[in-house]
Amino acid sequence: MIIIGGNETLIPEMLDYSDPDPSNWSWSELPAMEVPRKYHSSALLLPDGRVWCGGSRIYSDPQNFEFENDMERRIEIYSPGYSFEGARPEITSAPQVINYDEVFEVWYNVTADPSPDIDSVVLISLPSVTHCYDSNQRYLVLDFELSVNFGALNVTAPVDEYLAPPGYYMLFLLQKKYQSVSGEVRIPSIARIVKLFRPSP
Repeated sequence: MIIIGGNETLIPEMLDYSDPDPSNWSWSELPAMEVPRKYHSSALLLPDGRVWCGGSRIYSDPQNFEFENDMERRIEIYSPGYSFEGARPEITSAPQVINYDEVFEVWYNVTADPSPDIDSVVLISLPSVTHCYDSNQRYLVLDFELSVNFGALNVTAPVDEYLAPPGYYMLFLLQKKYQSVSGEVRIPSIARIVKLFRPSP
């Protein structure tokens, strides 16, 4: 999770909350930004796993500013560590539309070297950020198993709208940690955009 917005931000921070025990959560600093990010800045996760950072107000006198002249127009693209951790799994085929509680096939490149060992399949809702807050933020881990078709996974969609509202999501495959250079991170594929909805009866 990248903290951005509010007071001036030059060094973003990441909260590691992978341990269920909050007492073991920890903060770490990420590489410093070149552009200070203040009020009205935002960050978006891109389908390739990088993070787009943009926006900010640059006025010095909050009571006397010109709207058109006080907006930061420079952007930055942040590449997380997993971008450099080794070969990424590759989704070769996935449905464009999935229905609730259905099992669908996702094909991936098993001829890559090393052949990817998939740890998890996730859906991440497309970002909708304002005032440094993404009200559309969702990260859903999906059940999956190997298909009888070599190179495919049988993946189960979210059961209903309460878990995942209808709309567009990024579908990622994550490769197991032991296949990363450091052994500390899972390596994500480039996402496929899928539409989740329930057909009319």
